[in-house]
Amino acid sequence: MRKIIAFFCLAFFLTPFFVLADGGLFPPPDYYMYETDQRAVIFFENNLETLILSATFRGDAKNFGWVVPTPTKPEVSRSSDELFTALEELTRVEYSYPVPMGLDNALSVGRQEDKVYIVETKKIEYYDITVLTAEDSQALTKWLDKNGYQFPANAGYILNSYISNQWYFTAIKIDAAAISPSVSNQLREGHMVPLQLKFSTDKIVFPLKISSVMETNYPATGNSTAPKLYPDGSYVYPDGNYEIYPYPSPYYPQQVGVLIYVFTPENKQTLPGFTTQYAGWVKNDTIKNLAYDENGNSWISPSKDKYFLTKLTRWMSYSEMTSDLYLRNAQDNNLVNAKPLEQEEQAARKRTWFYAAMAVGVMLILGAGGGFIILGRNKINNKSKIQNTKF
Repeated sequence: MRKIIAFFCLAFFLTPFFVLADGGLFPPPDYYMYETDQRAVIFFENNLETLILSATFRGDAKNFGWVVPTPTKPEVSRSSDELFTALEELTRVEYSYPVPMGLDNALSVGRQEDKVYIVETKKIEYYDITVLTAEDSQALTKWLDKNGYQFPANAGYILNSYISNQWYFTAIKIDAAAISPSVSNQLREGHMVPLQLKFSTDKIVFPLKISSVMETNYPATGNSTAPKLYPDGSYVYPDGNYEIYPYPSPYYPQQVGVLIYVFTPENKQTLPGFTTQYAGWVKNDTIKNLAYDENGNSWISPSKDKYFLTKLTRWMSYSEMTSDLYLRNAQDNNLVNAKPLEQEEQAARKRTWFYAAMAVGVMLILGAGGGFIILGRNKINNKSKIQNTKF
């Protein structure tokens, strides 16, 4: 309730607010970010990670920027929103902890822009996407600022480790020209087309460190009379006046709900500080049927008969996002809120036999009923013949 009240009290300065999935979200001048929720699905096999991200926000869709770092060049494509819905249904338990919630033909550009190398550009739905690398953080920060991402200059150090390890950056923006009124209304409701990034890696990684940019000072608006918002809830005006609002505060830090579904061939996964809400084996066919693309193809093509699905959740403050999340094998494969696969298969077989028995029973009843009708008719016919013979 305090959060809602605070928001409306600050509405004059905080007109839109944004919710992002994985990576870092950067609005242009005159806009603030308010809070973040991150949702992802990871499928990892043979050193190939498929990362599906779902981003939602409220505000002006024309002013959305999103950057996702990956250790190698990603293949970016459209994903399906039903994947998250299907996984939520698959892993749902009767009593659980609150769950954090909240492509087209590519054109390889290969051009150099002042120590920033444009690897690829493409359009997916209403997204403009650029895959790039950089030689230093200043050059990358300059490129992001030039292209409307407004990356804070004092947060350039966050990019250094990515650049030194030769990571790629996928910069994503909303194409205002591609937004129809219906799509605009859809975006205002916080519903966006999920994106899929597929890349090679020897470890399962969830890029989170770049989200810590949100912990730095929020950018001031272009209006010289507007205040500068700090994460502790204070305002500093150009004349030096200082005001404190009740929310957020140092005692109630802004928090981010992180929700990760991860499929692996053999092991349950874990992360320090995360809660395992679900852990269990899932059959190949079940995974393939979770979601389909626009052509009716499965969202993934698993090669093994079964995979281990782990659902991890945690609430985090921006100050805790000091590193990317590298998932690791758990010490055991004990199930959490899941039935043994053999038990599910046995239950499925019982259901099959039950329905088969029901079908046979119905057929026998119908057959018996038909037999009685025929016998009845024969008796009537015989009786009629006897009566006719007497006459």
